[in-house]
Amino acid sequence: MPQTGGATVPNGRFFPAGHASGAVDWPTFGFNRQRTSYNPSETLLTTGSVSGLKEKWSFQLGTTDSDTQPLVAANVKLSNGSTTDIVYATDELSDVYAIQAQTGQPVWSRRLKTGPSCSKAMLGITSAPTIDRVTNRLYVTDDSATLWALDLGTGKESAGFAPVVLFGNTSVNQVWSGLLLSADGKNVFYPTASHCDKGTYYGTINKINTSTQAIKTYNAVVNKSQYYGNGIWSWGGEAQDPSTGYLYAGVGNAFGSNGENYPNSDSVVEITPSMTFIADDQPEVITGHPDYDVGTTPIVYDDQGQCIAFERKDGNFFTVDRTKLANGVYGSKIALGGKLATPAYSPVTHALYAAVPNGLTRINAGPNCTGTVAWQAPINATGKAVPVIANGVVYAAGGTTGSILYAVDATSGTILWNSGSAIAGPIVAAPTVANGMVYASAWDGRVYAFGL
Repeated sequence: MPQTGGATVPNGRFFPAGHASGAVDWPTFGFNRQRTSYNPSETLLTTGSVSGLKEKWSFQLGTTDSDTQPLVAANVKLSNGSTTDIVYATDELSDVYAIQAQTGQPVWSRRLKTGPSCSKAMLGITSAPTIDRVTNRLYVTDDSATLWALDLGTGKESAGFAPVVLFGNTSVNQVWSGLLLSADGKNVFYPTASHCDKGTYYGTINKINTSTQAIKTYNAVVNKSQYYGNGIWSWGGEAQDPSTGYLYAGVGNAFGSNGENYPNSDSVVEITPSMTFIADDQPEVITGHPDYDVGTTPIVYDDQGQCIAFERKDGNFFTVDRTKLANGVYGSKIALGGKLATPAYSPVTHALYAAVPNGLTRINAGPNCTGTVAWQAPINATGKAVPVIANGVVYAAGGTTGSILYAVDATSGTILWNSGSAIAGPIVAAPTVANGMVYASAWDGRVYAFGL
């Protein structure tokens, strides 16, 4: 329905008046529903200016680990009527923090519910929240499998959405992956996987209606009498085709007498937004393999084809025509190394970027969803980090312990800046770049902000 008083932005939800200032949100894992990790609106940070980045603030969370990408909402209305830009961060104690984006001062915080520990660790919130500016909500799920809708400005429970338990038996099941809001705001999508790689679990993709709280589920295990597993546990979970609404998710870990050779196992599944199965694709026929999960988010991009790109746990990176997913034919198979390299994509450079142990890798997009390696920047990435792209610069974590944030020229591969010793713990979550600032959460229990 037509709306006035604001502007339509690339992530598909209408932003209220107040965004006329030019400030933009980073509202979900990967910036958009395609999970491309590309912000098209950055203007302050450039290949020429990014070398001047300095630490502006760091904020102490309630625990030593943070697994989620920081989100940003611009011009959020507070209880006193004023507005400010806010960074949202979470930790493994199921804490949610709203932090003033420029100063690092706390705005509000909430401790949600925790669930059972995993060995010596709490899991807390491992799923990146998602923002809906129309309803002024931050959707977040905690370790008790409770989905909350919190007011962006106050942290209070949003009117019209009571906290809802998504599933039972949290000692077996877990939402690892980022939440995904539908373009019309009527549904939140979320996948499930194992809580601690133990117990009998069945991976699912789900949607919950944001008005009625009705849940509809797609079961990734086809025959529960033959096998179990098939969890979805990548940082981004599902990616969505903006034209068809189809969802794509990487699946792994089937358990049965045939190893992992079962329907949907070690595959990318394609389903409709109504949770109806369309196709699954194991990129190549493999027999007797023990553990070839697709543990990354298959990002959606259109560049000389309608494509998806993802990495398998054995270090092979695939580009695939998503319109021919059921055919089991891939455009390219590239031995990149690493295990968990969810890529990013830039429509400006026509390239994918993946952070693997051999370096931040640029893969040029070719015809029919093919790809070729152009260069590798030596940032010593761990193979778990997710890069992001803004205004010709790629940002990714690297260093021997994964605790250094790098800025790399997206065209040439030249390293333009790094954070040095500022960050004390590994950065496993993707960084965020918005409105001239770079934000990163780390396993030292802090959120960091860098600006000019």
